[in-house]
Amino acid sequence: KMRLFKRKDGSEDKGAGDSPEAQLRLLADYAFMLKDYELAISTYRLLVSDLKSEKIWMRLGAAYEGLGMALFLHEGAKRDAESAFLDSTEAYRRVGNPLGMTYATRNALVLVEAYRGRELYREAARELMRAAERENHSRAGLLLEQAAFNCLLLNPPLTRRAAFHMVLAGFRYSQSGQREHAMRAYKCIQSIYVGKGWSFIDDHLMAAVGRQAAHLGHYAEATKAFTKLVCSPHQPIKLQQNFLNEFLYVLEQAGPDVYNPYGGSFELDLPVVSLRELNENFEDSRCNGSPHAAQINPSVWETLEESLIPTEMSGSGGLTWLDANYIAVSTKEISNDCVAGEELSVSVELSNPLGIPIDISRIRLRCDFKADAQALDRCRKDL
Repeated sequence: KMRLFKRKDGSEDKGAGDSPEAQLRLLADYAFMLKDYELAISTYRLLVSDLKSEKIWMRLGAAYEGLGMALFLHEGAKRDAESAFLDSTEAYRRVGNPLGMTYATRNALVLVEAYRGRELYREAARELMRAAERENHSRAGLLLEQAAFNCLLLNPPLTRRAAFHMVLAGFRYSQSGQREHAMRAYKCIQSIYVGKGWSFIDDHLMAAVGRQAAHLGHYAEATKAFTKLVCSPHQPIKLQQNFLNEFLYVLEQAGPDVYNPYGGSFELDLPVVSLRELNENFEDSRCNGSPHAAQINPSVWETLEESLIPTEMSGSGGLTWLDANYIAVSTKEISNDCVAGEELSVSVELSNPLGIPIDISRIRLRCDFKADAQALDRCRKDL
């Protein structure tokens, strides 16, 4: 004989014990186990009507859940089964305690699989989003990530909506302390926004990746992310300063393994160098007056000077760099002539694209030498 359950206030629980509702639940469960789905469905529906009037939410959710399972196993009742699971989820939500929320999420997962079986991926993603709203951060991240994957299964795939769900998943992972999963979620969708011109979204994702990488101790990856964020003139001034401070902090924490300030190089588009205002200044007198220059055959100097004097003035009849015909057949790269050992200076114009002041010190010029095989052969013959 079953025991009659009582509530804390002493009143009778009509959903338990030897109450009529409990007897109906037993009959429906036995019919379900014996695969008499028609009897189970009719009994569950009768039980649902009784429990709904009494507002016994936990037992109402269980009755709807049993009705949904029976309808799923009964042929031709898929839509009714989905409706039953939705009602079960709503009843579990009204319980208002963690156990009810857990049951509601379990219902949502069953319903999602039912939607996926019918290729209703949009509805599956929507149900996962609703389930994520009532779960803790870790579980919500998993549910949102699954919602993103369901959006990609559509034809055509909802790429932007999937990216939005993945961003939310990364945020919930971050809130739960799952930083590796958060960084994975953010990096998974970075390629979606590349080349779209959505600079603010790019900056948000880059900042999220950089911060998660810094927390994990991946300073090389964090430095790479903040390098792109430093040059963000479209951002507000306060955010520009925050990006610059975070970049300097990460660079300091990275140490010489990432950047060696005494011998390494680091590509950073700050400040902006104006190539149109690039000027080169040579010191011819110092080279001509050096002891090494005095020992060189004068014909070498004459050869160099011929390329700098126009044809009308030199009378040599050869084309120089000032002649139009020579320019037409010359290479696109324009270069000046100087002698080994000669000192030269380069003046460039620097500009700050940001709205905040920056300090620049210890600027050094880096040059790459490109040897011309024909010029080297002529110099060897002249010497």
